[in-house]
Amino acid sequence: MAKLNHFSDLKAQERETRKRFILDVAVKMFAERPFSQVTMRSIADEVGITPAAIYSYFPDKNDLFAEAYNLVGDLFVKEVAEIIDSCEELCIEAVAEKYIVHFFGTGRPLNIMLQFMLDESISNDLWEKINTTNRLFTGLIEDFFKAYNKDVNTKIFAQSFIAALNGILLTAKNYPKKSEEQILAHMKGLSCFIAGMFRDHIGC
Repeated sequence: MAKLNHFSDLKAQERETRKRFILDVAVKMFAERPFSQVTMRSIADEVGITPAAIYSYFPDKNDLFAEAYNLVGDLFVKEVAEIIDSCEELCIEAVAEKYIVHFFGTGRPLNIMLQFMLDESISNDLWEKINTTNRLFTGLIEDFFKAYNKDVNTKIFAQSFIAALNGILLTAKNYPKKSEEQILAHMKGLSCFIAGMFRDHIGC
C-alpha cells in the first residue's frame, strides 16, 4: 500500500511539473504577443503536446491566463516588497515607478486586465483568481503607508494610489507620435508627481 501511495504522489508531482511548464511557456507567449493572438493550440504547439491534452490542465485560455497572471503577479509583489524593505524613508516614487514599468512593460498586463473587465462572460471564480494577486498588492501598499502614518485611512489611500497609477496607464499608454520609450518616460514623470502628492499626505 505504501508503494501505491508513493506512486500516486509521484504521478501527482509529475502532473504539477507539466502544468508549471505549460504556465511558464504561456507567460512567455502572453508577454511576446497580443492576448488575442495567443490560442490554446499555439501554446500546446509550443509546449509539444496536443491541443486536446492542454485542456486536461486548463479548461480554457482565460483560466490559463488567470494562473499565469498570478504567477507573474506574485513575483511582482515580492519585488515591490523588496523595494519597500530596502527603503530608509517613504519611497513612494520608487514603488509608483515599479508599478508603471510592470503594467506597461512586457506583456501589457493592464491591457489584458481591461479585456477581462469588459468580457461579461468571465466567471466570478475566475475573477477571484485574478484578484488574489491584486489584493496582496493592495494590502502591501496599505501596510507600507500605515508604517509611516497610522492616523490616516490607509486602505482608502492605498486604493486611491493604485487607481491613480492605473489612470496614468489608461490615459497615456497610446500617446500619439511618441515612441514606447517616450511614453514610458512620460508615465514615470506623472507617477512621480502622483507619488509626491501622496507623500505630502502620508508623510505629514
